Amino acid sequence: MWKNLLRNKEKAKLQWLKKMPSQRKLKQLDDERAGLEEAIRLQAEQEAEHAKQIHLDVCMLKMQEEQEMTEQQKKRQAEILLGENEPPWRRDFATRMVNLLNQRKKFFEQRAQARRNRPMTQTQQRTYMSTYLKHQGSWTFAQLKKLSDEEIKAKYERLVRSIANFVPMGAEVKEVPVTEEPVKEPTTPK
Repeated sequence: MWKNLLRNKEKAKLQWLKKMPSQRKLKQLDDERAGLEEAIRLQAEQEAEHAKQIHLDVCMLKMQEEQEMTEQQKKRQAEILLGENEPPWRRDFATRMVNLLNQRKKFFEQRAQARRNRPMTQTQQRTYMSTYLKHQGSWTFAQLKKLSDEEIKAKYERLVRSIANFVPMGAEVKEVPVTEEPVKEPTTPK
């Protein structure tokens, strides 16, 4: 039994050795592989050079087309500016469109100015006066909220007058006769 096993191992080794290529075959395979790698490298270089040449050709064509287009555009612009080769109805159309756009622009400017110049509503006036009293006077929104419109207006006018009559220290005071009537504060029933 041991002999059969040894024989089988020896046979397997021999078969394996037979399958192995000889040194000459290995060298031949290496040479073929090196030749293929060189051929692939040369082909890649040729393709890269060909791609560069195509890119250069395309760039040259684009530059020529751009030059031709710019020359054509310059001619067209000169014709438009001089009005050459344009039928009269087209020239008139352009001037009519410009006039129409100017009229439209003027209309919207007038409308926007009219909106800005509209008088404030009563609520807007109350809010404006309350904000002014809060920042310039010594009032809070909670205090002003309890007052009526007339009371807020009276306090606002009094504060505006006092600020307008303010004279800084060191300035010459001109005596102006007082013609103001004292403002009565309306009282609210409790």
